[in-house]
Amino acid sequence: MGNQMSIKRRWSASAIGGIVAAAMMLSGCAGIPADVRTPMADNEMDALVAHLELSGRDEAYTLVTSDLPLPRVAEPADIAAAVRFLGSAESGYITGAVLVVDGGAHIVDLPTLAFDRLRG
Repeated sequence: MGNQMSIKRRWSASAIGGIVAAAMMLSGCAGIPADVRTPMADNEMDALVAHLELSGRDEAYTLVTSDLPLPRVAEPADIAAAVRFLGSAESGYITGAVLVVDGGAHIVDLPTLAFDRLRG
């Protein structure tokens, strides 16, 4: 019984760590821009529209996601689908893993690509 409790504690710690990391990434606290359409991201896009004199919020989202392997802004439903999967029986044998839902941003160097684009 003690071994089962130890395993459950490790699973819980791993899950909490993943949730915290995801929340930090989505909120931009980790220095990574959030590419999920939320009211906070909408405000950031509105500021970008004003700063770059873009035609609107959709153009701003297109600009900031253009270097992603899946070049579109994530919708809350995209994140909810991943959470729903992890909470379902279909993920029953997954443990100690982090499911990254970022359109592939983690496999490209977004800051460098953006800087290179600005340099021309």
